[in-house]
Amino acid sequence: MRIQFLGTVPGAARERHDVRALQIDTSLLVGLSEAPVAAGPEFTVLNTLGLRPFQTNAVSGYTITPLPARNSAGGLIYVIEREGKTFLCGNNSGYFPEETWDALAGRVIHAVSLDCVTVNITPNHQTEEDILTTRRRLYQLGCVKQAVWFYVVSADGGTERSELIERMHTRGVSVVYEGMTAEV
Repeated sequence: MRIQFLGTVPGAARERHDVRALQIDTSLLVGLSEAPVAAGPEFTVLNTLGLRPFQTNAVSGYTITPLPARNSAGGLIYVIEREGKTFLCGNNSGYFPEETWDALAGRVIHAVSLDCVTVNITPNHQTEEDILTTRRRLYQLGCVKQAVWFYVVSADGGTERSELIERMHTRGVSVVYEGMTAEV
């Protein structure tokens, strides 16, 4: 499974130089903001499918299980599976609600994407410490058994990006950038 962190989505006007969406292989998109994601017809945009929490769905050759996010807009996070690999797209969520942790328990996860703010004024994002607590909890639940890539999308300008990269790198977490690609 190939994940690309996009500053804009295919077919959309370029507005900002930050990560706004995840492209998974060549057919799935996940928007990382509450703004609508406009994409070409070759993409399935998970945020627009009306998927229900805890209901596993077959979508474009993937198995997708949406789970409740801690988000003021009632958003979802996604467990995305294909060919024996599992990616947890946990963006736009604060520290996950207990019902989400219960659903994650025992799943084997190969990569995780979360977003991070340095000053958390809404429940929609995790702080640096929340990221580390989330990682620790995934290990405790048996979701992570070996080296897993944890990717963090910086969701605000509250800190210098270089400082965030340095702090998170020393903790074993990669801070993504527009255009970065990861193989899971």
